[in-house]
Amino acid sequence: MNTVETQKRGHFICLRRDQLGARLLMILNCIRLSEDFGFDYFINWFPRNAAAPKLAQPEDLFSAAYMDRHFISNDDYEAGRDGALPLHAFFQDKSPDRLVDHLASGNHILLEEGFEIAVFPWEDAEQIARRYPKFIESIGLNPLVRGKMDEIDRAVARSSGSVSYHVRRGDILNEAPWKHGMWPSKIEPDELYLKHLEVEKPDTALVFSDLDECIGRLQKEHKTVRGIKQLIDSSNCTPCQQDFLELYAMSRTEKIVAPVISAFSSAAARLSGRDRLRFVDVLEPAKINEAYDRVTDRFQGGLKNFVSLSEAAHVFSRLSRHLAMHDREQEGYDIGKALLEAGADNAFLPILHAINCIYLSKWQEAKTNIDRALSSPDLWKEDHASALALLSHVEAALGNSVGARRLWLRAFWAKPHLPDVIVTGSALLERHRLKSGPDLPFDINLLRSQRLPYIQRDILSLQRKIIKQKVIDFSLLTIEWRYCVLDRKAQRLLLDVKRLKRLRTLLAQTSPNPGFDSFRGLLQCYLGRSRAALNLTAEALEEAPDDFLVTKRRAEVLLATNRPIRAIRQLRKLVELDEHNPFGHFLLGRCLEHQDSHTEALHHYQQAAALDFSTPAFHAALANCLSNQGQIDPAMESLSKASALAPTFQKFSNQKDRLARKVAKES
Repeated sequence: MNTVETQKRGHFICLRRDQLGARLLMILNCIRLSEDFGFDYFINWFPRNAAAPKLAQPEDLFSAAYMDRHFISNDDYEAGRDGALPLHAFFQDKSPDRLVDHLASGNHILLEEGFEIAVFPWEDAEQIARRYPKFIESIGLNPLVRGKMDEIDRAVARSSGSVSYHVRRGDILNEAPWKHGMWPSKIEPDELYLKHLEVEKPDTALVFSDLDECIGRLQKEHKTVRGIKQLIDSSNCTPCQQDFLELYAMSRTEKIVAPVISAFSSAAARLSGRDRLRFVDVLEPAKINEAYDRVTDRFQGGLKNFVSLSEAAHVFSRLSRHLAMHDREQEGYDIGKALLEAGADNAFLPILHAINCIYLSKWQEAKTNIDRALSSPDLWKEDHASALALLSHVEAALGNSVGARRLWLRAFWAKPHLPDVIVTGSALLERHRLKSGPDLPFDINLLRSQRLPYIQRDILSLQRKIIKQKVIDFSLLTIEWRYCVLDRKAQRLLLDVKRLKRLRTLLAQTSPNPGFDSFRGLLQCYLGRSRAALNLTAEALEEAPDDFLVTKRRAEVLLATNRPIRAIRQLRKLVELDEHNPFGHFLLGRCLEHQDSHTEALHHYQQAAALDFSTPAFHAALANCLSNQGQIDPAMESLSKASALAPTFQKFSNQKDRLARKVAKES
């Protein structure tokens, strides 16, 4: 990389820590952006903490000249990251002006998220998609790989009957940490592939999988099915090269049938110039049901019918939901219990079994299994939040309303927009188990005014079996208490101008109400309309001078409009309104700390932490304040409490470790 050139102009920089498909998509997007905006691109191929060891040797794929031209080291990337912005920061712009100015000033743009095709509002997505197939020619590839691609072109003649299937297995099934996460959008049962082969009867059927047994299973029933090894001789290729060649071969067929989300098949689809197809696109519902009946038969024939217990657990994650949708949860319960008794150790499995227990009102067994899941260090962050939310539902059914509320709040602060959190929270609220108070102040009428459509995606439970009504739009709570939310994606809600404007419009249609009007004032503040925000919150406060949330919102608007003294006055009133509410103490402490009143801020942080049972942000804020005043031991104790409330968020334990190292170094 030319460092002088980097200092003059910004670049598009792509980096992904996961597998080949996602990385190739980022490169294709970078090539497109570079062509259209006139700024070069760099690739940080193997970032720190990357989780794809077989991609650690980029020379397997790329030519030396290409790597010299476009690759950037971790050190150079980290040195140039100051001032860089993620690509999504420009997705709401109406013109390219800000993006171009940002790059022209020497700052970079990072592509580190999963975009299949990165498109801005002023662009034509279909027109851009048609250009992607030619981008492969812009990538300097290893000569061996390029030669094998030519062989594939000769071996796969594009015809009206060619189909390629992506069967995702491999590391997902067999390797930690991947085996402990659920992949409902990536794993499809083999029976769905078999059903499509039966219905479609393709002339050419190519199957690509990182598990040979899956290919063998399909070939056993359909003799025309071929894998990459029957297509070309890849014996002299590394695993990384073979993966790339499979992806390229997939792009040569007329149709690509793949799971709902798969960066591997998405990259192949972009190289092919066509969209990939899902089973819901190519099979009638009756045929899908027939396929799942065959999956059930395979389980009932014994777990010996699966490559491993882990494969069975992952296939069960798809089957269990299908059975519940057809009110066959007893069958799901029986299969889940058999898997657990057989020793399947996937961290998510006890949650799936607990969900069937919930449907069958086996509350104590549900609690036991969720507790088991939560005790596993391998449980993924999203699954941990879902498990907490589901446990709150169970505790409510067992009569522990206070425990249910506090468990749900821990889930909410971790992942507020996770579907299981939304569904269980709505059930708690509608059944009066979630009430406004010291654990969480909220306006129940405001929350009930905004509902969401039926949730079907990215949810472990089945909404209709938890709550019959439409669920609450808890994004209002995310906006209200954004300081306490840990999830970064949820925090971005405040940057979503369209969403904020839509909420503002909806609230403007309601009857005049101090609570609604003051919240609308808060939205106006986030949208940059300071005068409207000040007027709305002032009028609301005049109507409801002793309302906790109305007072709080007025203080926030005053602070945001650079009126800290008046804001502090309102926050002191907030504490007086309810001295046992930790949220008032926390907000006052936060404001005082920003005004360098550290001693008084510490007092209120301590009050907030002492009164709280479920909010990691309070304990983390106390820890930072203590640390800044040299009180290291109590700071570390507060970080331990924050970590205990949110064990899947490493930042608290990492911060504690840094403090410990600092003390050790100074002693």
